Amino acid sequence: MRFLQVFRLPKHIEGQGVCLAARTRPLWRLFLTPLSQGCFTLEFEIRPADRKERLGRMELLVDTQDPKQVEIGMRIEDSHQGQGLGTRALHLIEPFLAGALGVEFVTVRVREDNARGRTFAEKAGYRTAGNGADGMIHFTKRIGYSG
Repeated sequence: MRFLQVFRLPKHIEGQGVCLAARTRPLWRLFLTPLSQGCFTLEFEIRPADRKERLGRMELLVDTQDPKQVEIGMRIEDSHQGQGLGTRALHLIEPFLAGALGVEFVTVRVREDNARGRTFAEKAGYRTAGNGADGMIHFTKRIGYSG
């Protein structure tokens, strides 16, 4: 039986002019699926460091059977795209994942028809890992190392 590393989710992670504010979820939602049998999601709002305005959101999907790999989903509001917010948010969350959670690999999935998303993933240092049957391109990046 595998056990998930217990950690405390910070209320926010700040840096590079961006704030990732944790979105709290009702505790009962965590008990619907036993941790030994699935995934759980950590949710963040992407905000400017000096305001509470929501510019986007980020979700981290953690598989309890393979907690060394995390999938990140992110959406920046249309009016704030092209300003580097997504890149800064990724660069902010990656050290947290590697340090606090021991994550080694991050996966980002992008729709095949989303050229802007593919360019974003590649510029952020993610490399194509293959195409899924779901019409998504899978990009991965190594962010930590097991020791």
